[in-house]
Amino acid sequence: MADDKPKRKKFVPPKPPFQAMRPDHRTVFGVGLQHERLVGRVAIEWTRLENILNDILWRFLNLSFEDGRVLTGRADAATRISLLRVIAPRHLADADKLEALLLSLDAIDALRDDRNFIVHGAWGRLEPEGVPLAMSLRARSKPDEITGETFPPDRMQKIVTLITEMRKMLVTLLIEIDASPDTLLK
Repeated sequence: MADDKPKRKKFVPPKPPFQAMRPDHRTVFGVGLQHERLVGRVAIEWTRLENILNDILWRFLNLSFEDGRVLTGRADAATRISLLRVIAPRHLADADKLEALLLSLDAIDALRDDRNFIVHGAWGRLEPEGVPLAMSLRARSKPDEITGETFPPDRMQKIVTLITEMRKMLVTLLIEIDASPDTLLK
């Protein structure tokens, strides 16, 4: 039987286009204190977002803080997102809120890749332009390649803003669930 429901369009935060290094490019260690602050903002806001993912999971499963912590305390964001994708449709009765949650999980999952590159990357600048660059051996690439991605300040600020917006959206959902559990939860 064919599903008449339209397929959800995933939100993926835009990334800059791939640019190969030019012969005049070189990488230089360090990005400066202002950029280091942006890296810290990504890490701090991401932790806050992960805590809300936990809170929603625990609320859907009616778990205490102590029991929830046992189940998700060591889980990474990818695991929490996967769990919510399975658990949310089983527990969230409002179709519109479910759709919004699933869309936000898509965005959070895409942001997770940026967050990992930012937090785990080796930072430097791409000269002669001076553009901040994170490099990683862990990124998806050939075994003998180091992958680098540029994160200029405006992109970093957009990432922080998106993480914050996703967290606020999840907090709003949690507040709505707590205010009307009998109508929003199955």
